Amino acid sequence: MCLVVYLGTDAALPYGDPGGDGLVGLNPEQTRPEGLQDKANIYSIVDWHAGRPCCSCVFTETINPWEDVSEYDRADAEVDRMFRAYDRLRAICDAALAADPEAMLLCVWSGEEAEPPRDSREAVPGDFRPGSFAFADARHGDAHRLFRLRAPAGPTLP
Repeated sequence: MCLVVYLGTDAALPYGDPGGDGLVGLNPEQTRPEGLQDKANIYSIVDWHAGRPCCSCVFTETINPWEDVSEYDRADAEVDRMFRAYDRLRAICDAALAADPEAMLLCVWSGEEAEPPRDSREAVPGDFRPGSFAFADARHGDAHRLFRLRAPAGPTLP
C-alpha cells in the first residue's frame, strides 16, 4: 500500500514536466477522491524514480525532529531526494494557491480514496518541511487527512 497525496483546485495547473516537477493529472478512469469531488482539477503529487512518476511515500519519511535539519548531509542521495520532494511540494502548493485560494491537499493510502477524510486542517505551504512534518507515519498508518491550504500571512522561508 502506498501513500498518495492529491491536490484539488478549481484552476488548471501545468503538470507532467519530464524533469519531475512532481505533479501528475488524475487519470479520467480513476476514482475522484472523497473530499475533493467538488474540485474541477485533481492531481497527484508524486516522487519520481528513473524519470517516471511513482507514489507519494517519500512524504512518510521523516527526519528526527530533535536534530538540526541543517546537519543532514544533502550529498546523501536519499536525504537529498526527501528534501527535494518537500521543496517541490511547497512550490506546487504556492502555485496552486496563486491560481486558486481554496486549493486543498488530501493524503490517503492507495485504495482508500472512496472513504471520507478522518479529519481536516488548515496548512500553509511552509508547514511542509522534513523534520517537522509528515503526511503519515509509515509504521502507524495514520494518513487520511484533508488540508485546506491558505496563503501565509507574511513572507515564507525558501
